[in-house]
Amino acid sequence: MERAAYLTGVGALYPRMHVELANYWVIRSKTFNPDSPEQEVAWTKAVWHYRKARELIGGKPLDDEITAYVKYFYPDPEHLNQLTEN
Repeated sequence: MERAAYLTGVGALYPRMHVELANYWVIRSKTFNPDSPEQEVAWTKAVWHYRKARELIGGKPLDDEITAYVKYFYPDPEHLNQLTEN
């Protein structure tokens, strides 16, 4: 996944790849104990990729898709709020 992120770069060529990478990191974050630092690292990567995708593609078309996906794994509003914070 690190290599995919590197090859995607800022995502100008394949901005949709950031959504796919973020989805992966959301799933990966759920494989760790909730109190482990690894979960926080994986979640941080997911947030970064979602924000990058929203920046490149535009927020509105992705908002519903991202929200639905993240809610499936993290139904609490805290995680959803992190996606839109600057």
